[in-house]
Formats: sequence, structure tokens, C-alpha cells
Amino acid sequence: LQLKDMQRILQLNAYPDSYAKYLAQLIESDRVSLGAYHREQGLIGTAMIHLDDLSFGGLAVHSSFRRQGIALALSQHTIEQHFKQGYSYVSSNVSVDNTAPQRLLKKLGFEKTNGAYYWLSTAIAT
Repeated sequence: LQLKDMQRILQLNAYPDSYAKYLAQLIESDRVSLGAYHREQGLIGTAMIHLDDLSFGGLAVHSSFRRQGIALALSQHTIEQHFKQGYSYVSSNVSVDNTAPQRLLKKLGFEKTNGAYYWLSTAIAT
């Protein structure tokens, strides 16, 4: 992601009250953040891995581009890059009432461990 993308991130974020926190997470050095770009629209999606606890999150796709497989592709690419860097697992914490991300994590191969926590290791992913 680039600094010029920051205004567009506001449009992607489904939770505007957490924009400052979301933006801070995208630019912190202990995060790996990737973006999906459209040729004409620019940034249309983001995803990140938090390196301090190896958690996957920060996934957002612009409303005009949802239900087209972008979240899945962006997630897959982000996680693949994470594993290529030598990490052996990634986790995710999803609210129990937020079913769309839960379905996505299952498609990605994550296993539910307890409550709202999900786990994916290279052993599961391969």
C-alpha cells in the first residue's frame, strides 16, 4: 500500500469509527499490508498480517467490488506471502456473530479452535 491510498482506505472501511486504529495498523512496521488495485478505480481492497502475534485481519473490499472473489484472492495471496517468508502458522479472531468472515476463513482452510479464534498452519494449507 502507498500513502496516496489512505483516503481510499476510508471508503473501504466498514467501521468508520475505527478508521484511525485501522489506518495506524496499516502503516505500522510490524504489519504486512497488501492491497488489491483496479486499473481505473485504484485501491479496492486491503488485507494484513500482524507480525507480533501472526494474526490475519484488516480485510476490506470496496462495496462496489464485493461478491466477486476479491476478498478470497487477496486473503490467499496475503497468507501465501506470509508462509513464503518462513512463518508456519497464522491465526484470526472473528466476532462470533460476523458470519461472512467466518465462511471466508473456512474456505481458506482455517480451523476453528475455540470461540472466535481460527488457526491455519502450513501443515493444513499444503
